[in-house]
Amino acid sequence: MAFPIMSLFGNTFDHAARSGYYLDDLDQKSKSHSISLTMGGTTKEILVQNSTPPIAEALGRFDPLQATEFAERSTSEQTRRAYNRVVREFFASIGNLDPRRVEHRHLREWRDRLKAKRQKPATISFKLSVVRAFFGYLVAMRLVEKNPADAKFVNPPKLPEQMSGRALTPEEVRKLLAGPDKRKTEGARDYALMLVMLRLALRVSEVASLRASDIHWSHGRWIIRSTVNGGRQRTLPLTEEVRLAIKEYLKLDESRRRNLHSDGSEAYLFQPITNYRTLEFAHPVWDTVCKSSPDSSVSPLFNPSLAHQW
Repeated sequence: MAFPIMSLFGNTFDHAARSGYYLDDLDQKSKSHSISLTMGGTTKEILVQNSTPPIAEALGRFDPLQATEFAERSTSEQTRRAYNRVVREFFASIGNLDPRRVEHRHLREWRDRLKAKRQKPATISFKLSVVRAFFGYLVAMRLVEKNPADAKFVNPPKLPEQMSGRALTPEEVRKLLAGPDKRKTEGARDYALMLVMLRLALRVSEVASLRASDIHWSHGRWIIRSTVNGGRQRTLPLTEEVRLAIKEYLKLDESRRRNLHSDGSEAYLFQPITNYRTLEFAHPVWDTVCKSSPDSSVSPLFNPSLAHQW
C-alpha cells in the first residue's frame, strides 16, 4: 500500500504525491523504516531512522498557514483574525493532527471540552461553524475527502430561544447621551460616536472602522458609507444632528490630529486621544459607552449594536 510522503518534504497536503513521491514500506516495530522513492521512473530504497512514528511522519501535521490561507478569503480584518484564531485553537487541542486524520469524534470531544469550560452555546456554535467552514474549504480544494465537522455528525449546542439583554428605554438613552462632556475633545468624540450608533444602527466594529472619507455630499444630501459583516458596503443618509456632532468633535480634535499626522481623508473618524496608533479600537468603544452612563443599570445592557434602541 502506498502513502503520499508529506512531512519528509515539509508539506502537509498532497503536493508531494502530485510530484510522484510515495511511501511503500513501513516497519513500525523497528527503530528505522525503509521508503521507496519513485521519481521519473527510477525507484530508490532509502533507510530512515525513526525519530517519530512512521505513519505520523508520512501523514504530516497541521500547518498553521493553512488557517491563514482559509481566513484570507474574508474581506473583514476582524473576521480573518477570528477565523484564524478558532482554527488554530481547534488543531492545538488535538495535537496539530494532520487534517486528513481528523474524525468526527475529535470535533465532538472538543465541543464537550468547551462546554466543560462553561463557554456559552453561541460561542461554541460559532467555533464549530468556523471549523466546519475550514474543512469545507479543504474539501473544495481537494485536500481532504470529507468534512469531519459536518453538523449531521457533530451537533452544535442548542441556543437559548430568548435573546440575552433588552433594548434601552428612551430615558436610558437620554442618560447615556448626557454622560460625555461635549466641551472636551474626548467627550465630543464619545457623544458623536454613540449618536452614530444610535441613529444609524451601526455595530461597534463598524463604527470603529469608519474613515473620514466615508462621509461625503452626494445628490443633495450628506451620506455615510460603512463596511458591514461580510465586507459589503452600506450607504446611509446622515442626519443633521449626527453630522453636526461629528463636525464639532473633529473641530476640537483638529490640532491633535495635525500634530500627530493622523488627519487626512483616509484617517479613522473616531480616534483614541492618548494613543492614535491604536486606531481601530472596538473594545475602547465598548468602554466609552459604559463609562458615559451615569446610571450603572444602563451599562450592563449595552450590546455590540445599539440598533433600534432609540
